[in-house]
Amino acid sequence: YVQCCSWKDKKQVCFLNSNEIGYSDGTTVRRHRRGKRMRELINAPNTAVEYALYYSAVDKNDRDSADFSTSIRTNRYYIRIFCWSLDRVVHAEYVIVCFCYKMGIGKEEWKKYLDKNDGRHDFQIDLGIALLNYAIENECAKNPGLLREAFVDAVKSVAKATGV
Repeated sequence: YVQCCSWKDKKQVCFLNSNEIGYSDGTTVRRHRRGKRMRELINAPNTAVEYALYYSAVDKNDRDSADFSTSIRTNRYYIRIFCWSLDRVVHAEYVIVCFCYKMGIGKEEWKKYLDKNDGRHDFQIDLGIALLNYAIENECAKNPGLLREAFVDAVKSVAKATGV
């Protein structure tokens, strides 16, 4: 089920939620009112309370998509959709890896991904290298000349781009 809820706080707020569904009986929040010294309790939907608890996760996700995007500029909408989906999958995987390490499930080498400054960057680089190594190992076993061809193509494109 999905519930749509509209609520007037400081401005009109709309929520679309699949977690907190149903009548919001007895849910309150504290808000300042004009002319009142103390904050008053006002009725609020369950979704507003849940959003207030987890809104930093939404901000982190938005910031992550801005900082670590795999998107490319193109007029083909399906490529943009694919890149956006890839960004979200990589972010979800990063969150899962960090959670597993914190719970003692993950590998010891995952500790570096918890670093506030470079953890996410290191994760994306390590994931890319691991995916490339997996592809090279599996495809080169089937076609040994593939790696040589790919390397020659890469050298040619770099030489063309640099004008050498």
